[in-house]
Amino acid sequence: MLRNVMIGLSFALALSACETTEENPTPQEAGASDSHSDFDAGSDAVGEDSADAATDTVSADVENEAGLVVPEGYVLVSPAVFIMGSPEQEPGRADTETAHEVTLTRSFVMKKTEVTQGEWQSLMGYQPSYFEGCESCPVENVNWWEALAYCNALSEKEGLAPCYALEGCSEPGPDFLCDKVTTTGGGLLQCEGYRLPTEAEWEFAARAGTTTPLPQGSIEKDPSSCEVDDVLSDYGWYCGNSSDEPHPVGEKSPNAWNLSDMAGNVMEWVWDCLVPYGPEKVNDPIVNEGSGMRVLRGGSWSQAIGQCRSAARAGLDPAERDGDTGLRPVRSF
Repeated sequence: MLRNVMIGLSFALALSACETTEENPTPQEAGASDSHSDFDAGSDAVGEDSADAATDTVSADVENEAGLVVPEGYVLVSPAVFIMGSPEQEPGRADTETAHEVTLTRSFVMKKTEVTQGEWQSLMGYQPSYFEGCESCPVENVNWWEALAYCNALSEKEGLAPCYALEGCSEPGPDFLCDKVTTTGGGLLQCEGYRLPTEAEWEFAARAGTTTPLPQGSIEKDPSSCEVDDVLSDYGWYCGNSSDEPHPVGEKSPNAWNLSDMAGNVMEWVWDCLVPYGPEKVNDPIVNEGSGMRVLRGGSWSQAIGQCRSAARAGLDPAERDGDTGLRPVRSF
């Protein structure tokens, strides 16, 4: 049943499946500049900026300069510079994970857990999950379009302007599809409502200031295996401990920024199209074209150890769904 399309596979050039329209995009969203800084796997420097963010500027239940209060169940992540991707010697890495420096210039809030079946049912009025009947388990079997629709519905529920203008959509339900999406509110990072994270935002939050393969340390077992890895088992559900099914959110230890299930349980849709990284420094990267697939992050209950690494990438056609694909909303702050 499960079809996990890994980034190491060839990239389909079905641009229409991944092209999107930005309303008044900013220069930072294209964002390439300068030269690449080498990744030092032995250093603390995801950068001092990132380490500071981990200890001083990631918090909950706080108010920003505009008077916005972090929503309950969310964590505030502040701007920082970090190294995205993986060093060449990292076990289980793909060639398309080229390490490169990323600057995130905007704060955002991220949900502490994956969206649950209960939360989805309450907001959307139907249940897409293959493993249904567990309200506290992550919703899964959702496609990328449904993930966008959920973010819009959450925005509207809280009186916020949605981030996505969806066109040519079918009726809400397990066969939901749309023809086109345009970001609103001045661009993806400027919009008021809830949205999917960019791939860079997701990896920065998952790493929580670390440079290791896993937020809690190194991989101890064969990354292509389902062996019991003591480091991963403490904070993630994967094929070595899941009993072939997803589990209630938040049962495993969170990362240093209090985000749970950033490795394993279900893969999480992000905004970007799936393309290989370049070595260049980038600011607020957003990838709106280049392949027919959208990115999934975090690994899942069905996948091997290496697919749960902070840098691991997967992709799927945005119209397709699987029993290990879910979501975790963010909101620019």
